[in-house]
Parts: sequence; structure tokens; C-alpha cells
Amino acid sequence: MIVLFVFCRYQSFFEISRSSTMILYHILKKISVLDRIANIIHSNQHGQSSSQPDVRRRNCRDGYFIMKKIFFLTLLLILLPYWINAKDATVIASIQKNTPESRNAPSIYCLVDENKKYEGFSHRMNGKNLYFDITPTIDTNAIYMIQGVWEKDLTKKIKSIGTCQDEPVMEQIRSDWLAEENSDGDFGIISWSAGGTTRERLQELKFFRVGKLQKVKNFHCRRKAGNLVIVISREKYLEGIPLELISHYESTNGKPSPTFNKYKVSLKKKSNELKIPISLQEGGKGGSRSTLEGITISGEKGNFIVNVKIDPRDCKK
Repeated sequence: MIVLFVFCRYQSFFEISRSSTMILYHILKKISVLDRIANIIHSNQHGQSSSQPDVRRRNCRDGYFIMKKIFFLTLLLILLPYWINAKDATVIASIQKNTPESRNAPSIYCLVDENKKYEGFSHRMNGKNLYFDITPTIDTNAIYMIQGVWEKDLTKKIKSIGTCQDEPVMEQIRSDWLAEENSDGDFGIISWSAGGTTRERLQELKFFRVGKLQKVKNFHCRRKAGNLVIVISREKYLEGIPLELISHYESTNGKPSPTFNKYKVSLKKKSNELKIPISLQEGGKGGSRSTLEGITISGEKGNFIVNVKIDPRDCKK
């Protein structure tokens, strides 16, 4: 039973429903064999004169059936949460490394309600933390196909490392520069410091337990004649997924403010790739100008999610 629990706990490397069903099948098969043996014993005893050994045998047989029911119910209690909550998912995304000083990707948490410091996660994708049983070497400039399961409660994976230290707060910081851990889940901010949060907030959030990781090479960018060109190559896993491209601009005059432009994109049936020109700057004479800060290509179909972020600074000529 302990072995089965460990197997279920680290089920992200397998197909949860199929594997668990096969385990149950083999266990029930063995239980059914034991049932037949017990019935044979009972049949052999039937018709014999009542004696003290017969009473002991019946007691043993009754005890066996009770233990079998307890074992089966315990097994269901262990597996049921995984069948209900664990959903296999695939995400196409770039991976960001968490660091202690980062406000949008902190690796260290200060629980302000406890004044205790905790070590968190090593990486994240699209603002969501990733958990690896064994952390691989990650190329933060690459785009990955990430397979695994979503799990709730970040506190299951954090480790206490001491007490919090006072940190200076950056002036004119915007709430969208902070990680989701700093938010209270509505519109309030728990702390403006990197990793400032509460235990309750961490328990509300999900992380992605990674089972399989591989690079994909069908999203590219390059600079051409003052523009950025996004190139999406045809891949079978993208078929049937409606994609949206969002360009993110930041004003260069006065107080920083974001602007987002959205485009629906799709590959034509006879085309092997899609090229999308994006202006590196917006605005004109007499007005404020905005500079391209990032590109996001997103789409979703069932448990397959595309959320690719491209930094213009990484695009070569």
C-alpha cells in the first residue's frame, strides 16, 4: 500500500488514469484468487462436526474478508483524489528562472504573516511555478513543450530557511511587475517586496509538476527593415488550435504605461509557415512614442495550452 501511494504521488511521469486502473486490475485479480481459496476452505469445512478448530478457521476467514474490505476502501481513498484532481496537461511556453531579488519571478518567499523566509521554486512559465523531481538544465532562451499535471498549494514544496529581512521598496512600481504570489487574489497587494506573501495566498495557488520536457523549434523571430518578423512553422500539435498574437508596447515619455494590440493568427492549409510583421515602435511626431516590449502567442484546446513569450531583444537580424 505504501509503494502504491509513492507511485501515485509521483505519477506525473505516467498516464495517471491508465496506470492506476492497471494497478487496481492486478490487485483485484489477486484478491479474487484469495477469495476462491477462502471459499474452498469454507467448502471443505462444510458438513464437518463443529469443533474448536472449525470456529478458529471461521474466525480467520471472517477476519480475512474484513481486512480485504478495509484494504480496498483505503486504496480507493488514496487513488480517488488523483483521479478527480490530477489532469494531464501540455503547455508550449518559454521557461523563466526564479531568483531571490526578482519581483515577478521570486525564488525566495517572505511570509509576512509569520516573518519567516522560505525557499521556493527554481523556475516558472507564464507566471506559474514549475516543480521538477530532478531539476534539469534549462535553456531560458528556448521554447519548450512541457507535459505534466497541475497541483494546488505551493506550501507543499517550500522549505523554511530563516527569518525575513527588511527590503527597500522600488519607487513607482506597478502591480503588473509583481508575481501572483504578491497579490491577495483580488486587486490588493500583500507586499511590494520581492516574494512578499502569506501562507494562505500560497495555499491558493497552483504549480505545474513537470513529467516530460522537450524543446520545440517552430516559433522564431528576426529583425527586418525596422520591424520584427514573427515566424510560426507548421506543426501537427498546433492544428485546430486558434492562436492569438499580442504585442506589448511601453511608452517612452513620462510615466511608463502599457499598450496591447491583439491579432488573430492562423496558418493557411497549403502554407508551411506564417510570417507576421510587428512594428518595433508606435506613435509619431508631436505625440508620445511607445517601444515594443514583448510578444505573446497564445491559444488553448482542451488541456493543450500555447503561451509563448518572445522578447524583441533576443531577435537577431
